[in-house]
Amino acid sequence: MAKRVFEIAKDLGVSSKAIVAKCRQEGISENVVKNHMSPISAGLDATIREWFTDTGDAPPNEPPAGESPVSHATDAPKHRGPLFGFAVDRLTPEAFKALDLHVTDELVNAIKHSLLVGRHLLFAGPPGTGKTEIAKAIPRLLFGPDSFQVETANASWPAYDVVGGPTLEHETVVFKPGVFTRAVERSLKADGAHWLILDEMNRCDIDRALGGAFTALQDFVLTIGDYESPIIIPQAFRVIATMNSADRNALFPMSVALRRRFATIDFSFSLSHEDEVRALTAEMEAFVKRSGHSSPDVLLDKTHDIIQRIVSIADGIRSAAVSPDGLVIPELQLGFSATRDLSRFAAVSYMLSDTPSDSEILDGGMRMLWLPQWDSLLGAELQQLETALVAMGSDLPNMLSALTAMRRAYSSSV
Repeated sequence: MAKRVFEIAKDLGVSSKAIVAKCRQEGISENVVKNHMSPISAGLDATIREWFTDTGDAPPNEPPAGESPVSHATDAPKHRGPLFGFAVDRLTPEAFKALDLHVTDELVNAIKHSLLVGRHLLFAGPPGTGKTEIAKAIPRLLFGPDSFQVETANASWPAYDVVGGPTLEHETVVFKPGVFTRAVERSLKADGAHWLILDEMNRCDIDRALGGAFTALQDFVLTIGDYESPIIIPQAFRVIATMNSADRNALFPMSVALRRRFATIDFSFSLSHEDEVRALTAEMEAFVKRSGHSSPDVLLDKTHDIIQRIVSIADGIRSAAVSPDGLVIPELQLGFSATRDLSRFAAVSYMLSDTPSDSEILDGGMRMLWLPQWDSLLGAELQQLETALVAMGSDLPNMLSALTAMRRAYSSSV
């Protein structure tokens, strides 16, 4: 049960007035702490005890006994805001690479800046660009394992599931926290070192689902109706959301007000041809090693040339993602996971047979792994993709036939 100001004051041996004044000094709203009868959440209770443990029983703006008041007047002010709580020097391309994630300096710098200015993060981009894995890696690198929880949004999410609400237990109405509130509670226990990752956030009506958490994303105070006293969210707490920009069906829009609470980072593909080849080669070395193949060196030699072809084909398709009139086709913005999966398909094909040609492997692998994500393309977009593959001189007869069939099926349906 939440304690009131006067009870905490009694525990600490200070006045209720001193606690209220200190809360006001730290920017805590009068709606949260008004007077000696105000209920105090567990998180704010711990913070208040920390304040007055550090300064004895001296009221705010007065030094402890025996200390010169001049020292407080001349010292630089303490920053208690979102600049602290992050060891952002741990976020480097090399650190992500150790987790088998390939990121650029520009992406890492964008993440660092966004965190330090107090924003939550929104990773937007097509599937396969590493949004979710990089989102999980950030708190892992900052705080260690078990420092985040992943929740996948769905179209039926109500505010009850996200924030929480009343429920009946043993004939008593109690508050049941939702995914956001549970993450905040864990963050309070971990001094901010527990974050929430909302995967595929635009698959739900997030403005409606956030409910009382909408304002909390900005002012770090979570107020949930009359069921609980306000919760002071740790300044180091962050939400990292991912948004699929390619799936244009069954998605919900986000309001401008909600977007303003996030720093949006574009996850369009950014590796150079050479960097992608190097990353795929390293990935294949690890993959073949895990396979237990009897002749790993021979297998890796076979995959070397086909990796070059895979990246060249992917580059051509990415170039076709921008139409002549400047419109972007997100489905054609292939990410690293797409080329990685096709490279693995090639390696497995070599393991199972000594005879397949590279063209046969690519033809079969692309139809199996890449073609399904293009079934929502419009007729002109399919034509643009087909033209790009033909222009590259790729020997992919079955793939091209499948694209032609999809384009004709689209034409007959409109």
